[in-house]
Amino acid sequence: MLERLLRDGHRPILDLEDSVSCIFDPVRNEDLKHKARLGLLRLAEVLKDRPQLHDRLLVRINQRDSPHHALDLDVMTKCHDIGFAPGILLSKTHRARDLLDCKNDLFLRTGKVATVVPIIESVEGLHSLETIVTAMPPEDRVAVFGYFDYALEAGHWPMMKQTEAAYWQLFGSARSRAERHDCALINSPHASWQKEDELSRIKSYLLATGRLPTGMCSVGSHQTSVLMRDVEPNASSPDMQSPLPECPQVRASWVVAQFEAARCHQRSFAVADQYFVTPHEYQLAKRYLQQQG
Repeated sequence: MLERLLRDGHRPILDLEDSVSCIFDPVRNEDLKHKARLGLLRLAEVLKDRPQLHDRLLVRINQRDSPHHALDLDVMTKCHDIGFAPGILLSKTHRARDLLDCKNDLFLRTGKVATVVPIIESVEGLHSLETIVTAMPPEDRVAVFGYFDYALEAGHWPMMKQTEAAYWQLFGSARSRAERHDCALINSPHASWQKEDELSRIKSYLLATGRLPTGMCSVGSHQTSVLMRDVEPNASSPDMQSPLPECPQVRASWVVAQFEAARCHQRSFAVADQYFVTPHEYQLAKRYLQQQG
């Protein structure tokens, strides 16, 4: 799979964070994290003799104030010892110091300067965007926008969708700020799992509106295949919502019901009606319903 993704121009992310978590079961969560780190070490043995692939791979590690962060750095050090040296995708980069400390920590452990790509997914991180990107070497200035975590902290309910103009106002503002410092900002995944028309319109808009090369995160092979298709750039906003907004209470009840009924393999997400229900949206929905009494 990695060979194919790399050949098609993707940048695969090997995840030690959200996709291997179960935030509502601490024991299960620890087990998933441990297994993911062991899996990364097994992959390191497979890829150690393929250094030409390493620069295109990223390992997403847990944020610096997480108890898992030090364990993730331990396993990254072991990967380097084996001969596998991918870049790092740093979750919840709140400030430039987070990025610099992570890079310095790994350098002290391995003697090598690693590429560290920040995920901007907190209120503080978005506020500090300029200082974060200017702390990166000019040739490495790429950052990822993580809307799900940002929405949870900012209290967005209902969550913005990438079929709404409000989302593109938020992302467009952040993207413009990053691009003023020659940093490409990668768009969040689209939560509608298999809606090809929406994905194509989003890609068209991203291609037409940025000054720098663009990108978008994918949450599955189907999304990846759709995003690989050729489209014409189109600067018209991919706003496809009906004029009548969905009732916030109805939406919250649906999210809670679907998440609790369809959680995938005891992990902290669900897929329902071709929609990716994240734990962030679930927590926001629960909070909203509790506030409504």
